[in-house]
Amino acid sequence: MSRCVHTFDWYCISHSCLSTVTVYISHGCLSLPSPVIWLVVSEMVDRSDLASYPTCHPPSALSQDVVTVFQFQSYVSEHSVEDMEEHLLQVAREAVFAEGLSGGDSERCLKELEEVSHTGLCPRQQTLRALASLLSHQDPQLSEAAAAYITSASSHTPFRSKAVDCYTQAVWEAGVQTQRSACAALSCLQAVESLRAVVSLCDSADEELRHIAIETLLTFGE
Repeated sequence: MSRCVHTFDWYCISHSCLSTVTVYISHGCLSLPSPVIWLVVSEMVDRSDLASYPTCHPPSALSQDVVTVFQFQSYVSEHSVEDMEEHLLQVAREAVFAEGLSGGDSERCLKELEEVSHTGLCPRQQTLRALASLLSHQDPQLSEAAAAYITSASSHTPFRSKAVDCYTQAVWEAGVQTQRSACAALSCLQAVESLRAVVSLCDSADEELRHIAIETLLTFGE
């Protein structure tokens, strides 16, 4: 990845990074290079809007951005990256996992939940929100599988920490369905530290959301 860093100017143009990352990622996940590349680079330059909708932006969307050495090092440090190639492959695998959960195919969702270990996930917001959305799925087998997955993952500190932050933030956002899913996920995590956020939902005008919030508080022992 050293090619991404200009020795003298201490920055690199994002499309150069994209080319380098493509070399790394193309061997391990030919079907999903672009979304993964956009995700990693957008995180480095703090462009979450691009990460959320990677296929909606032309390459020129990042062409004027730069990735500084400090942004690159910050990303590496935050994600504890020791081997960039392996990290990118991990991101690709997680992207496939998140896509599988969001694709609407119940059989594929169940297969992904059974085969993908939470210990191999970063995890990113797209993944966490896809998991939470399954908690209210009309297929009880799938919603139970998602709940079991999140509950099991709660024992893994790196997963739990990011999940609690993600779902607590989602509780404060607009959108009843998002709040329902986030609240249910916090219940699975036994995230007592999110107590204040969950309590705020008890005054919601949505009856189902109030019910989920109360049930969540009961699981907290409140």
